[in-house]
Amino acid sequence: MNNLQSKIKNSTIINSQSLLFKINTILVPSVLVFSLTFGFFYYQKEKEKVLSRLNLESHEIMERISQNIGEALERENPDRARNFLFAEMSYQNILAFAIKSGSYEIRFTKGLDGKIVENPSLVDFQNKKNTASLVLKKPLLNKSGSIEAYFTDRFLLKEKASLIINMILQILIIYLLLSIVLYWGVKIIILNPVGRLNELVKGFTNYDFKIRSPILSLDEIGILSENLNLMAACLETYHEKLIHQNFIDPITELPNRQQILLDIEKTREPVLILMNLDFFKEINDCYGHKAGDWVLKEITRRLKKIEAAYRFRLYRMPSDEFALLFDQQMEIKELEKIIKNAASEIHESEFLLDNNNEIHVQATFGAVRSKDIYPDKIKNGIWRYMAAHADMALKRAKKNRKSFIIYQEYMEIPREYENNIIWKQKLKDALKNKRIVPYFQPIVNNYTGIIEKYECLARLIDQHGQAISPSFFLDIAKKNHLYHEITHTVMDHAFRVFRDTDFEFSINLTLYDILDEEMNLSIIEKIKNNRDVANRLVFEILESEGIENYKEVMIFIEEVKELGCKIAIDDFGSGYSNFDHILRLEVNYIKIDSSLIKNLDKDKNAQTIIKTIANFARELGLKTISEHVHSKEVHETSVGLGVDYSQGYYFGEPQECLLLN
Repeated sequence: MNNLQSKIKNSTIINSQSLLFKINTILVPSVLVFSLTFGFFYYQKEKEKVLSRLNLESHEIMERISQNIGEALERENPDRARNFLFAEMSYQNILAFAIKSGSYEIRFTKGLDGKIVENPSLVDFQNKKNTASLVLKKPLLNKSGSIEAYFTDRFLLKEKASLIINMILQILIIYLLLSIVLYWGVKIIILNPVGRLNELVKGFTNYDFKIRSPILSLDEIGILSENLNLMAACLETYHEKLIHQNFIDPITELPNRQQILLDIEKTREPVLILMNLDFFKEINDCYGHKAGDWVLKEITRRLKKIEAAYRFRLYRMPSDEFALLFDQQMEIKELEKIIKNAASEIHESEFLLDNNNEIHVQATFGAVRSKDIYPDKIKNGIWRYMAAHADMALKRAKKNRKSFIIYQEYMEIPREYENNIIWKQKLKDALKNKRIVPYFQPIVNNYTGIIEKYECLARLIDQHGQAISPSFFLDIAKKNHLYHEITHTVMDHAFRVFRDTDFEFSINLTLYDILDEEMNLSIIEKIKNNRDVANRLVFEILESEGIENYKEVMIFIEEVKELGCKIAIDDFGSGYSNFDHILRLEVNYIKIDSSLIKNLDKDKNAQTIIKTIANFARELGLKTISEHVHSKEVHETSVGLGVDYSQGYYFGEPQECLLLN
């Protein structure tokens, strides 16, 4: 729903999809193309006029110059000829003059700045000739010789271009004004009504089908508004019908399972009773479904009689079940009383069918109080756990032929047995198919930052390739005498992996391993057969298990240490936390428990304890390791307190391959 709502856009916002934007994407290029095309053709037409005018004016000038210069030279007055030419150069469209008559020769050029140069260089004169738009040559009148003149249309065309640009700007200004008018026209006439229609559609996404569009007009938007109002009315009717179908049972008119899913999550102290009709299938088979439906309605009517008195809400569940939901805690005796009264409403009188056949209906009840379920289960997903436990009580009642049972903790025992059987089979299958493997977690030297060791942690790889933590199967492995085989598997695999490395590696051993004579001998034998690796092997013994059989443990420790192995006390700081263990067992490492590490950067008491442990270990020549280091702050605090090594997800989680430096 949220995804759908996010896709509903406000149509009054001018964006790349708005109507005004689409109109302008058509109009703007059209106006620009029209203006430029008009300007181009108009300019070409004016250019022809300019050339015609220039041609006419230039011929008049050439006639005048030819006559006057010819007369001046005929009278042998070159100064007059020169002054006349200089005066003619004031005409802006003349670039240059050249007159040659016998030995008399004179040239004039004019720059873009209007400056006149007499007798310029031939190169400069030639450049003027190359840039001229019109070149005319005429003989001198009454005198041998000729006059050559170069004319330009640049100034005339510039004047015309300026006029054309002004004309295009005027067109664009007129379009801009029209665009403003168009914007407000589109906004008022189209965008604002469309925006109101969009709000109506957005209401539909929130299941608000009661809103209606206020637009009343005879144009297309008005017709669309009317049709949307009709659609809203239809959706409103359909939605109400759908809600009724989804949350109301059509036979009994009671709220159904979907409704109780919502209601129970809002209940603070729920108590749930499930009522199952006995042999209801036989009623349908013998008397037909019509009779079965009538029985359901009659049961509803009878339970409704006591609903207000006991303050519960009645629900029709799938098939032949009903649910009674209370929002109050009650004692067992009070709950039993309610169940018995509900049962008596059904059991004590016959159900008389239309054909005067009498039938007796019996029901079995299973109930649960929220306070009888473990808090960590009831915390989230109340409905799931309440329904599961009520159903567990109901099934037990049916199995034991009782009219009702109220859930108690001991009912979980069969489920635990079932879980043990399942995991036992999983373990056997995993061991058989070599799917018990070690995962390796790095241990970092706090002073060098280099990985020096790894802890080998057992993982069960399921049939889908997922690695399963030992917390799911180790206890069951011990109960089913499979734990030793897991230890053997991890050791064999670890020897193969670390044989060609320089890393130390640790394997967890329990007192269960050490005190078992056969297992003890087997471990010693494996070490003797792998002496090239054994000098890097560390056995981690859980301090939290409570080491009581010191004699047997000491014998084992002395023997493996003679073979080159080392010993670590794991989870130190939990359980007994007895420093005497360290002294008597002569261990090499102390692994500090996660309960002290997890809030180490903030917990002053934990810092004091760990500093004491680190100092104690240092005095004895032992090394300390912080377990479950999960952040930079915890790591830096641990280093500051003098701990030698760190292990945890901050450096790397357990993986099937070694995480190298």
